[in-house]
Amino acid sequence: MIMIVKHPFVDCHLRLIVRSYFEQPIVCCGLHCLPWCYARLAAFRTGIYFMALQATPYKVELNLTDIDHSVYENQRFTVARHPSETEERLGARLLAYALWYGKSLAFGRGLSDVDEPALWEKSLDERVLHWIEVGQPDAERLTWCSRRAERVSLLAYGSLRVWEGKVLGAVKNLKNLSVVAVDSAALIELTRDLPRSLQWGVMISDGALFVTDEHGQHEIPLQWLLGER
Repeated sequence: MIMIVKHPFVDCHLRLIVRSYFEQPIVCCGLHCLPWCYARLAAFRTGIYFMALQATPYKVELNLTDIDHSVYENQRFTVARHPSETEERLGARLLAYALWYGKSLAFGRGLSDVDEPALWEKSLDERVLHWIEVGQPDAERLTWCSRRAERVSLLAYGSLRVWEGKVLGAVKNLKNLSVVAVDSAALIELTRDLPRSLQWGVMISDGALFVTDEHGQHEIPLQWLLGER
């Protein structure tokens, strides 16, 4: 007997689990989603499905000084951290928000809905102007995203050597895609033991990105692998 406790926060993962259980393809939003999905697949096969944990809210005050694009903003907002989301991924989403800031840029449901990005910008008539992914999505995912938005950007992080060899060559012909890699060590240091109330000062100048928090200033090296900002 299979016992399933329904919860709106996990419906996308349930779809992934059921599809993979019957040996159909999985479309996943990146490597940090996979452990969450496969853990549920194991539970599904044993007949027990656990109720999802709640998302953790983080209050963010972001003071953005983007000299390169003449953007000077002070934003206060709350962002939810999915139960399976690492601190590095949450930090990557915040860096992406600063890097591609726009008045209508918003956080998507991300890990809780594979049909939405980490962040996106939409027009008044609901056209997707800018679709932003974080992590290491596969070529199929990036191609799928490129067909749904006028512009697609990816902030990649983690150990990227294998991912670059497998994915970048397959997507280099996507004209609306840009990819930037964030230094893994710098991101880990920035996001270690993130407090629930964040105050970040982000400065972007001459392509360099700096974050100031309660511990001091962090330089976050960026490497553009495809396209430009």
